[in-house]
Amino acid sequence: MSNPMRKKLITIGSFTLGFGFLGAMDGIVFHQILQWHSVIMQTDRAGQIVSR
Repeated sequence: MSNPMRKKLITIGSFTLGFGFLGAMDGIVFHQILQWHSVIMQTDRAGQIVSR
């Protein structure tokens, strides 16, 4: 495998793993530990779900 191709694959793999790791940390820290599930939307639509 050529050096530029190897560097490109390592970059793509690192980005993918980093993005997944940050998503997991978001789910664990903010949602499970701190229980920050707040989604506040100002709407007048009937049947709109508002979580607090």
